[in-house]
Amino acid sequence: MIHNDCVKAHLIPYRFRASIRDLYASCLKVGEFGTPILFLSISLLVLAGPFQSAALGFAVPPLTAEQHARLQTAHDGRDLQEEAFAALAENLREWPADAAAQLPQGTPTNPLDWSANPDAHRGELAIVAGKLEQLTPLTQPYDTVLECFCRSPQGAPILVYLLRTPNKQDPAVDSVLSIPVRFYKNVKFIARDNTPHAYAAFVGIEFDVSAATSSGSSNAHAQLVFALLCAVLTLAVVFHFIRARVRRGRTARNDGLQTMSRQDELREHSIVSERLPDDPAGALEELRQRARG
Repeated sequence: MIHNDCVKAHLIPYRFRASIRDLYASCLKVGEFGTPILFLSISLLVLAGPFQSAALGFAVPPLTAEQHARLQTAHDGRDLQEEAFAALAENLREWPADAAAQLPQGTPTNPLDWSANPDAHRGELAIVAGKLEQLTPLTQPYDTVLECFCRSPQGAPILVYLLRTPNKQDPAVDSVLSIPVRFYKNVKFIARDNTPHAYAAFVGIEFDVSAATSSGSSNAHAQLVFALLCAVLTLAVVFHFIRARVRRGRTARNDGLQTMSRQDELREHSIVSERLPDDPAGALEELRQRARG
């Protein structure tokens, strides 16, 4: 089974080619304005590519086929010492600092029902939101991982394996968290009451606040540049339309004047070319009668 992220990523080139093909077919139907319209449309598609990708959630790297295959080896009920966890960790280490803002619209929050069928949801994106009740740094070789138990607003416990990053302070117990994650599996632990409990486990990552702020500023700058480019391209096309219309109007007027001049010449020629009497007096009288109409 191929993960949904991979399927969407592979469909992007096909959809882009289909969009260009449809635009070209449409522009062929609008005559002389087809070329500038096609140029503007292609330019906007190329410039908007990164922003469309971000909106669709592709700024968060999808699982590769190899990572997805390793993730399917996860053993529910056990701890994180397996290849499945390593595959998720590799993917999350590639996430941008503003991953929370790059998740697709409709990303579920605290989807605890996934634990009923973990095989169908491994690796899917989600958000874990709740109060941090317990924080435990793990030992070697997982000393870069924090074991976090959160309590959702509905009171359900959630386990998050949080990957630590440099220059980022660990979250404080009793703080309220909202973490972009991928679903991992079900894990069983002996709770504080000495009874076994099963938890839905997710994998997330810490982010440096300064890096996230810088990334957000870069995105805002890029959006401003994109908006300005769109405005310039739009004005260029409008100017072309106006110039073409004015040129066409001038051509029509010149053609009209030339037609009128030609008609006058033909009329004068027809008058002169009509046979006049050879007698000068008769010719003069004929011209006078013609002038009277």
